[in-house]
Amino acid sequence: MSTQLGYGGVLVDSSRAIDMYNNTRVIYKLSNPVRFNRFTEIQFSFAYGEGVSSLKLCVYITAELDCPSSCYDIPPTETSPLTISVAPMISYQEIDVSYFGFVQEADNAAVGVHSVLRDMKLSTGIVINAYENGKCTDPNSRLIGGPERLEKCICTDGFLSSNGGKVLRNIDACVSCVDTLPCALPRNTAADVCSRVSISCTFDEWLW
Repeated sequence: MSTQLGYGGVLVDSSRAIDMYNNTRVIYKLSNPVRFNRFTEIQFSFAYGEGVSSLKLCVYITAELDCPSSCYDIPPTETSPLTISVAPMISYQEIDVSYFGFVQEADNAAVGVHSVLRDMKLSTGIVINAYENGKCTDPNSRLIGGPERLEKCICTDGFLSSNGGKVLRNIDACVSCVDTLPCALPRNTAADVCSRVSISCTFDEWLW
């Protein structure tokens, strides 16, 4: 979909390998979106090339591709294969993902610098409900009263639910207003919720 290749390039072959050369950034749009949630994990193998200063795997939730949190910076000290959580990259949302990106930054753009990512696999990690055993599991949420069949956890001040409100569904998490507001969630909804300060409230007041 979009490339900033500089003196480099990307080669994808039938062996499920993505070869990156020199300074390059490439973004691919999937023909069919993939449903992600905060428990989704990506496993892949990688090999850092000599002279590579940064190697990133990116998951974009919209065509607005300038959100820094959408990319995972692969530490050169990590052992391959590596399994990572996509939750921070998608702001803990349940959402269709259509764009994947790969970034390599090379020292002085030396000719022949080469890294490889291969064997990418998606899986579901350990699922934790927002409310379990009479407690809220998210550290940035608190328990409120309500009928047994309804949600019982809301995000504390300075946080909003990854569904855009305050009440947590099982698939949601409380995300920081400061980290989230610039790019990851719908801005109008995020700004409205984050501007509120709650001293006390009833359960019904949060069901909007």
